[in-house]
Amino acid sequence: MRFVLYVIGCLLVGLMLPWQAYADERLVAVILTRDIPRYQAIHGVFVEKFAQPQGVKLYVQRPSGDIMSLRNSARKAVAIGADAILTYGAAATRAAIAESFSTPVFYADVIDPMVQGFIPDHFTPGKNVTGIRGDAPVQTLLKHFQAATGANKLCALYQKNEMSADNQVESLRRIAEGKGWDVLIKPFNPTMSASEIMAMVPAQSQSVYCADSVTLLRQAGALVEKASEKQLPVISQMPGMAEEGAFMVLETDSAEQGGHLADYLLRFLSGATLEDLPPERPHNVSLVINLKTANQLGIKVPFEVLSVTNRIIR
Repeated sequence: MRFVLYVIGCLLVGLMLPWQAYADERLVAVILTRDIPRYQAIHGVFVEKFAQPQGVKLYVQRPSGDIMSLRNSARKAVAIGADAILTYGAAATRAAIAESFSTPVFYADVIDPMVQGFIPDHFTPGKNVTGIRGDAPVQTLLKHFQAATGANKLCALYQKNEMSADNQVESLRRIAEGKGWDVLIKPFNPTMSASEIMAMVPAQSQSVYCADSVTLLRQAGALVEKASEKQLPVISQMPGMAEEGAFMVLETDSAEQGGHLADYLLRFLSGATLEDLPPERPHNVSLVINLKTANQLGIKVPFEVLSVTNRIIR
């Protein structure tokens, strides 16, 4: 009997040792929605700048973009005792906040976190959340787009039940209609194909605006192709859309997003509190024009617009 108890005791100690070593490390859980190049780019910069200090372990989960998968990843991060959770995008951030009542959440690439209820105002962290927002000012995008095309009838596409996209489109509508634009808002289901989404665009539209959406990012190339067939230029605030063929994009910088996230996390692990790490707005914003698309659509971009363009795709 003593021998049996001895063996059981040895087995228990053996099982506990890895967990003890694990517990001695600071654990940072990352929720990185898969198949989104933008998030991969930000995370790549984060990893490089963070340089994983000794005694810190990164636990990266790559769920799909549906809410159940994101909530499961957040729940697991809390269950394994993560000291902090890193999220990319609004959906992952919302899932992490819902599952974590005390674990600090650091976000990047979130559209207007205050309007979404993540933080109380633009300068104060939430109860356990802070980070850097990922959207550029839509009024600047509209100004340059109208100067380049003269268009004033815009169809805005956004994903149903996606709060960040809903807020983005509402801001667009308010600003555009204040300038005398006609804005036609079309929500779509995440299961719809690019062809089905573009079929919703009214015939009187002169352009298409794509709001923040994992669905649109994954189908960006196909959606832009369908828009081009209708001779409709696509504009967006989603980084990377110009590379997929969108005519004009006003985007934030992935390097700034990832670098800021690394800086905040390093400071937090060194003893800073969330009160020491207020929410940040992006400083590096780029106007990107795809001239190849412009030529295909017969758009002659005036010099005054080209002169303020940060990047041109030919």
